[in-house]
Amino acid sequence: MNALLAVGLILLVAILFGHVFRFLRLPEITGYIAAGILMGPSAFGLITSDTVTTLHVMSEIALGIILFSIGTAFNFDRLMAVGRKIAVVSVTEAVFTGSLVLIVSNLVGLDWRVCVFLAVISMSTAPAATMMVMREVKSYGPLTDTITGVVAINKIVVLLAFTLSIAYVGVSSDVSSGAGSWAVLYEAGFTLFWETFGSIAVGFLVGLLLSYWEPFMDEVGERQILVIGSILLIVGASQALHVSPLIAAMAAGCTLTNLTKRVELLGEVIRGLDPPLYAIFFVLAGAATQLDVLKELGAAGVLFVVARFVGKVGGMAIGSRISDMPPVVVRYLGVSMLALADLAIGLSYEVGRRYPDLDTSVSTIVLSAVAFYELAGPLATRFAIFRAGEANPGPAPRPVSEATPETV
Repeated sequence: MNALLAVGLILLVAILFGHVFRFLRLPEITGYIAAGILMGPSAFGLITSDTVTTLHVMSEIALGIILFSIGTAFNFDRLMAVGRKIAVVSVTEAVFTGSLVLIVSNLVGLDWRVCVFLAVISMSTAPAATMMVMREVKSYGPLTDTITGVVAINKIVVLLAFTLSIAYVGVSSDVSSGAGSWAVLYEAGFTLFWETFGSIAVGFLVGLLLSYWEPFMDEVGERQILVIGSILLIVGASQALHVSPLIAAMAAGCTLTNLTKRVELLGEVIRGLDPPLYAIFFVLAGAATQLDVLKELGAAGVLFVVARFVGKVGGMAIGSRISDMPPVVVRYLGVSMLALADLAIGLSYEVGRRYPDLDTSVSTIVLSAVAFYELAGPLATRFAIFRAGEANPGPAPRPVSEATPETV
């Protein structure tokens, strides 16, 4: 099957499965992943492994848009208003969840590098599904405000932790192969510095370009060209300079939202462009799943799901108590933050790109967890908001807070 035929089939089947799953009151994203699994080489083989490899560039573009959109939510004034307590909760939860998943993964005998990457990926919380539930039930109150802040900080924590894990795995692998320790440490330190600050620099420059150029764009079509061109520039430049396209795309969005007040116009453009790319991204993610490996890693996948659940709930409760949060936040925050999707899949792709020998194990466990948490996560968030008494199905609710999901 040629690439164009595959793309057309992917989009049409994604629509079909999305509607079926929505009719069943299940998340559309889970329908996309299910469609990919059935179409992939592990099932009916409509999408071959070669096709997945050929279309991987489209997944990278979609991921760039996802991270760019997340970056536009990081308004510094809003983040400063969120406060120290939110940061303490976010970091505490991430450390607790990552540590628990790391321990459990080691106990089941996975490769130590797989354990490290699974630990970092487990820290992530999907913002889209969580915020969607909050808007649906028109929630407001201390729990809602805290969820909004923690979701915003979570992405920064996860990306920094992932960059550190890449450096750590690289150092440990080189030392175990007999390379000189000082040379390895120097190379690792340089790599960490370059990947972090080089990525931020690429994103900052593109965001700066966008902020100056966008006011001259009078038509929607021109803005679409500008956004797509910028995303392609970020992804391509990051690959050429060997920096992280994830951090660069997020830095570009963050720069843009803090330098211009017209970021919402570009946000509307992105929301008009991303549905087909999102569909391709999640269908290809499902197609890359190997069902035979899933059977072998079944126990590891189940333990990953359980350990992440315990880590999220326990870590949020500990962080909330340390920060002296209201009792309702201590009780329900962890249950509200279980959704797992886009960034987790993106990080698993990045692991596969850097370490092909780990790709199958990491992506299979992560995608299995995503499928589960995209079903259970939104339901758990809805449950927590109703139990906290913050759901307001009335026609005119009070705003969630000054720091709304679109601007945090």
